[in-house]
Order: sequence, then structure tokens, then C-alpha cells
Amino acid sequence: ELPFTYEEALKTAYANSPDLKVLKATLSAMKEQVKHVKRQYYPTLRGNVGYDYDDKWKSDTNHRFNNHQLNIAVNLTSSLNVMAYKHEVDKAKIIVAQTENDITEMEQYIHFNVKKCYLNVKTAERQISNAKTTVERALDNLKIAGEEYIAGHSDYIQLQTARAGYNSAMVDYFNEIHNYSSSLAKLEKAAHRHSDEVYAFASKVMDFQSQKDKDKQK
Repeated sequence: ELPFTYEEALKTAYANSPDLKVLKATLSAMKEQVKHVKRQYYPTLRGNVGYDYDDKWKSDTNHRFNNHQLNIAVNLTSSLNVMAYKHEVDKAKIIVAQTENDITEMEQYIHFNVKKCYLNVKTAERQISNAKTTVERALDNLKIAGEEYIAGHSDYIQLQTARAGYNSAMVDYFNEIHNYSSSLAKLEKAAHRHSDEVYAFASKVMDFQSQKDKDKQK
């Protein structure tokens, strides 16, 4: 069995895909670009504050009075070219929309690619199991044919036929091992992760081959 589920493989693929990382980084940069373009066209606000003090003598009452005055001036200046502003903002927004669409398409591609590769691996697993069962049956038939030949109950042709069937089953088994390894490598590439499954099955193949050699020596 694979050491990870389909959901885990898909999650890893989304997280580790270099193409998806580049697209997301591009999207983040373009969103900042939209903000930058808008800031460039913001109007400029300038202001100043003044305070006046006037000390005067009122002759008819022989009293001095003070006049306090606070002056505030605000100037709003803008060199906004509405058409240029709209063009630059729209252009940046189009690039953002295109990048978001590219991200969606990339995620869909990753999803279907990982799913296809994962199903291929699971199919290859079943085919290996079936091929191994066929080998075991062929080996039993070869043993029976050998015993019958030694006992004189069958001829050499029957023994050779059983041996040919066993060899054919072994070839099919190793082909299924190869197909599994190839399917697993494609899944590892699609999911951007590494698995020890190839090495585990390689070990099983070596064990099986070793058992085959021992059977031949009997």
C-alpha cells in the first residue's frame, strides 16, 4: 500500500508545485501593482495654519482690547488625468484576472494529473498481486510436473511445458513490477514528493528472485 492517500498527494502537489508558486507570487505582485498605480494618481492635500494677535486702543472708552484670530487654509491639488488613470488601473486589473485564471487552470491540471497517476498506481498494485498469484500457481504446477516426471508418471515434454509456463509467469510478474515502478515515479513527479515504495518493491523482487533460484536448485 502507498504510504500516503490521494488527498495527501494532492495537498503536497498544491504546496510544492513550482509553477503554482510562481503564479501565486505573480498574483501577489500584481495586486501590489494595482495599489501602487492607484496611489500614483491620488490628489495632494496641503494645508497651513496661522494665528494673528492684534492689540488695539479704543479711544472712546479708554480701554485696550485684544483681537485673536486663527487662520486655516487647505489646498487640494491634483494633476489627475482621468483617462490615463483608468487605463493604468484597468491594465493592472486585467493582468490580475489573467493570473487568477492561470492559477485556477494550473490547480485543475494538478488535480487531474495527480488523480490519474494515483489511479494508475493503484491499478498497477492489483496487477502485481494478480501476477504474483499466477507465478505461485505456475511454481506449484512446475513442482508437481517435476515430481511426476521423476516418478515416471509424465514425460519430459510435460515438464518443459510446466517450466515454460512458470518462466512466462515470472516475465509477466517482472513486467508488472516495472509498470508499477514507472507509475509510481510519475505519481511522485505529479505530487512533487518522494516515496520509498520503489525501493520496497525492488527488495521484494530480489527476495522473490532469490526464492526462485533456490527452487531451481532443489
